Amino acid sequence: IVQPAQDIRLSARAAGIIQRYAAEEGDTVKKDAPIIVLDDDQERAELAQAESILKGAKAELAHAEGEFERVKPLSEEQIFSDKQFAEARYAREIARSKVAQAEAALALAQVHLANRTIISPIEGIFLKKTKNVGESVERFEPVARIVDISYLETVVYCDASLFGSMTSNDQIAV
Repeated sequence: IVQPAQDIRLSARAAGIIQRYAAEEGDTVKKDAPIIVLDDDQERAELAQAESILKGAKAELAHAEGEFERVKPLSEEQIFSDKQFAEARYAREIARSKVAQAEAALALAQVHLANRTIISPIEGIFLKKTKNVGESVERFEPVARIVDISYLETVVYCDASLFGSMTSNDQIAV
């Protein structure tokens, strides 16, 4: 039996419908190259929403920081009360928190979108697909095979009488 160095069955991280194959069976693929793309309309919309929320949160933070900087010298000169200064500082901290939350939501949306693409973990050959475009894929369901044939391993089954007559470095003419 001749075996490739690696034989990897790729699975989807998320359930979905196969939108397209980025490679065909028999193609040589690079490490981290996309193999299968699942439908991603919802994830793209979530990403756009997260980007918009972050933009608004940054604008709110810029306003709150400007207001804080405007109030700070007035508070030092006792023109603004301590309460008004504390409220400006509170508004700034809340705005910072909203930016951090929006950045986390954006990162999560990016992960969800990335999970819609199945990539090759190795350089190798796209050997086999198990589903066609338009078919559904369940989470962690094997959908493709990638093999690394940079070297091949040979497993020989033989009679016990041949033990010791072959070594791992023997070469066989084909």
